[in-house]
This record gives sequence, structure tokens and C-alpha cells, in this order.
Amino acid sequence: MVKTTDIYLLKLLDNKSNLSDSKKETLLYLWNIDFEKSLNKLFKDKLILKSDDPKFTLPNLKIPELKEILRKYSLKLSGNKSTLINRLLENVAPSELKDDVPLFVYKPTEQGYQIIDEKKNIIFIIENSLLNVMPSNVSLSDIEEFALTQHIDDPVELYVRFGVMLISEMYTTNDLWEPINISASISNFLIQQHNYELSLYYAILSIYISLNNFVSNIYTTYLAGPYEINLIKKTYDLTEAPDNTIEKMTDVIIEKFPLKNVDMLSEEKIKHAILAYAHNDDFKIQQLNKRFQRDQSSNDFIFTESDLSEEPINKSDISDATTNQIETPQNGYHQPLKKTSSVNYNATHYASQKSLTITYILCIFLGIFGAHRYYVGKIPSAVVMTLITLLTFGFGIFITAIWEIIDLFLISSWIDETT
Repeated sequence: MVKTTDIYLLKLLDNKSNLSDSKKETLLYLWNIDFEKSLNKLFKDKLILKSDDPKFTLPNLKIPELKEILRKYSLKLSGNKSTLINRLLENVAPSELKDDVPLFVYKPTEQGYQIIDEKKNIIFIIENSLLNVMPSNVSLSDIEEFALTQHIDDPVELYVRFGVMLISEMYTTNDLWEPINISASISNFLIQQHNYELSLYYAILSIYISLNNFVSNIYTTYLAGPYEINLIKKTYDLTEAPDNTIEKMTDVIIEKFPLKNVDMLSEEKIKHAILAYAHNDDFKIQQLNKRFQRDQSSNDFIFTESDLSEEPINKSDISDATTNQIETPQNGYHQPLKKTSSVNYNATHYASQKSLTITYILCIFLGIFGAHRYYVGKIPSAVVMTLITLLTFGFGIFITAIWEIIDLFLISSWIDETT
């Protein structure tokens, strides 16, 4: 039986001819992978082999080393690294190159490639850090078992349908924080897959669950979180969806997930609230926040019976000819709809690029104090870094410096999770 971590290492060996020391440290930190032990196990199980094939070993050389070999065979020295490698492979016999490059690398065997193909869904979940947003009691084996029982071969479909299954199970409770996070995560994930219409559906779902969480959970102090609000604005802009499309999607969601308290939040109020967030209508959002305030002394609400200043929705005015037909996604998933609008990619990614730059700067210059972790909201671990650096009279810097280096490889995934 091959462990999940070994499968991931097998995939990494397929992607890269060599794993740097920093990458090995990251693997150890994230997945507790004992690199040498795992390599020996894979080699013993005949899932990897040692290869001295120049097409795998040459990429490990630096450009000056490649040029030295080129000079030996009187070949041109111009071009980038890939050009130099191709020139050597095209003009020099592999047997001669093996003498010039006394290296070997580990590569998957035919059996190893077969396992990579069989476990592609799990590898996809790991590579995209999708397990991070799942409840703590969910493991990769749970997701793999779900894929087998549901006969799911597509990793995107697997992630979406597994998430929807968890949302459906947890929505019956009064603690809806995890369903909010999962639906928002699915929406953000589908943006990365360029499935904007379905991403909008799950952005609406995250806002809808958040609103229901407010009326059913006395410890909730706001109607919808900033992350969920940002997602619905982003997906609304990406799809340029008309209002009646959002209303139809909301109808589908209400049918699948009944309202928690119809006296406080009716279907019409839910739709008005979702549209206000989608339009980024500050005035209506302020009205919502004023209308639904929690009295902290009594854990009760202060709100008026008047609705937002909107005309009631007339369902007979909704024309199927002007909108895509919105159906309940089969098991929470359907194939991407045809894209009908242009997308300004530079605009949608500006905020995440800015945050990524700032985070890297903080990590490089103030990383030993945990400044970058404060910036992305990882407060507890940031405090630990600060205390280690300040309270150990300088000796703790060795620890936080290593921690800082590891974080440099994690920052990109942090920013992806928050945008």
C-alpha cells in the first residue's frame, strides 16, 4: 500500500528532475515527508529508478557548466538554458554526454506512472492545497473513498461535489461557519478554473449561508464576511450576470437549503441583500447593517419590519430568453457554461498581485518578527515568531530565519486562499 505522501513525492519526481534542499524542507514541513526514507521505499517498491539519461540530468547543470560542455564539442554558446540543452542533445551522442554529466536522477517507472494516473484526483487536491479549507476531521482517504463510490474521475468535479456533500450535511446544524468557508472556497477555486458562472452560484451560496448563520447563531456579529462579499462582487463582474440570473440562482439555493428563520429573513429580503452585495451598493448595505443589528446585552436583534427600498420582484417579468437557464447543478456540479462576456484579467488580479508583493517584502525584511504572517492574518503563529526572536536574546533568530525561508514557499498559496 503506497502512502498518500509517497504518491505526492512520486508526482514531484515526475515533474522535476531534481528536488532542491529548500523543496525538501518544505515537504518535510507541510507533509512530514522523510525524503530519504520515502525515496528508498519507492525505489524498493520499484516505483522509481535511477536514470542517467542526459535529457533528465542536463537540466541540473548551471549555464556555465553547460557552456563548458558545449565548448568541448565546439558548439555555439548563445541562447538560454533550454536552447543550450537542446543543442547538446541534438549534436552529441547520449553515451558521450553521460561521461560529461556524472549525475543521476530518480524518475518514475512504468508502474510508478500508472499509480500517478490512478491517484491523479488526490494529487490534484494536494497540489492545490484544497484540503486546507475542509473540516479538520476530513482526510485525503475520505475524499478518495468518495471518488470511488461516486465514480468520479475528474478532480475538479470531485472537489466541488465533495464540498457540496459536506455543506449539505453541516447546513442542518446551527454552526454554519464551515459551510460558509467551503462554499466560498469552491467559488474561489472555480474562478481559477475560469468557470465563472458556477463560481457565481457558490459565491451566492456563501452569502446566503452567511445571512442564515447570522439569524441562527447568537455569536455572529455581521451579516456577511468581507471575503464572501468580495467573492460575489468579483464573480458578478466576471460574468456580467443580469439580476434575474442571480435571483434564479437564489431560488435554486433556497429550495436546496431552506431558510433558517423566515420571520427575520424572507426570500425577498435575502434576494435584496444578495443583489446589494453583488452590486457593491454601499447605501443598501448600510441599510442592511442598520436593520439587522445584534443587541449584545440580550443576544437579540434590533430591526424594523420595513424592507429595502426596492420594488418586489415580479417573477413573471423574468424572461428565459434573456438569461441562461439555471438548473440545480447535478450533485452540485455541472460543466462550464459557454462564456459570453469579456474579462479584464488585469483588473481582477490587481489586488492579489499587490498583496503578494507586500507579503514577500515583509517576509524578506521583517520575516524573523513574523510581520508577513501578521499581514495575512495568521496572528497566533506571527506572535510566536515575534516572541521567539525577542525573548531568546538573539538565539531564536536561527529558528525564525529557517521558518521565514519556509514561509517564502508558502506565501503564494496563502494569497490564493484570500483572493
